[in-house]
Amino acid sequence: MLKGSKKYLKSMPLTLTIIIGGVLFFIACKTDVIAMPGGEYDYVEEAKADEDISVYDDLTDDSVEESRDEAVANETVYFDDRLSVDDPHNLRGFFSIERYIDEKKKGYTIGEVDEDYFKDALFIGDSRTDGLRLFSPVGEAKYFCKTGLNIIKLMSSDTTVDGKTLKKVLGENKFGKIYIELGVNEGDYYTPRWLEYYSNAVNEIRKLQPDAVICIQAIMYVTEPYGIKWKYCKKENLDEKNEGLKELCDDESVFYIDINEAVVDETGHLNPEYTGDGMHLKAKYYYLWRDYIMQHAIIK
Repeated sequence: MLKGSKKYLKSMPLTLTIIIGGVLFFIACKTDVIAMPGGEYDYVEEAKADEDISVYDDLTDDSVEESRDEAVANETVYFDDRLSVDDPHNLRGFFSIERYIDEKKKGYTIGEVDEDYFKDALFIGDSRTDGLRLFSPVGEAKYFCKTGLNIIKLMSSDTTVDGKTLKKVLGENKFGKIYIELGVNEGDYYTPRWLEYYSNAVNEIRKLQPDAVICIQAIMYVTEPYGIKWKYCKKENLDEKNEGLKELCDDESVFYIDINEAVVDETGHLNPEYTGDGMHLKAKYYYLWRDYIMQHAIIK
């Protein structure tokens, strides 16, 4: 045995303890188990979200905690836990009230209402609107509708419902909302000229009812076979006119409502299940139209 080996062996447990302790301390510091002076602030993993966290821009809830709970996982997002919920900087990237502000600036929102909303409403239209009146009336609304009615004849003194012209009806009543659904009978008319008639009719209605909200409903489509048989109302013709109707609306006093969303199939035509003749809804399906209007009301 070498000289001093006994003394070396006696000191080995202490030496190993110091070396192992040093290694563990180094690893702990590197993995942030122990925070070192001057190190980065700790972050707490609180939720998962997509890489693009701008999806939160549309949220208007006041609670950051709720937005974190609703986040969906693909990419880890870290929140600096130094910031309190009340700190406005903590809301950046998660909430935007721009949409809400825009709606308030315009003075309206679009939402669901009950039937009381339609106590001061007037529905203007052709035989399909008459079907709505008969089978799924919207609250206590009034109706000016008849088979074959079109926008060109609408304001004529020769066009009457229950012995009254539309001008007379508008002159004798005060309406808060006016819904128009016309155009399928004029599907093959020259669209620019047709839109001029439509615009003139809306302007006359506005003069007689300046405080009313006017809702131009999209021309309801027909089934594909019906459009092939009766080409004047094929989808291409009605698409062109519906696009023109959107342009007439200013989203201030005249609004466009796409009622086709409630009744078309995956091809964009009137769902064959909802109709008996290819154009008019079956009595039991008019509620789809009524409910859509009630769910997309202009609220001022």
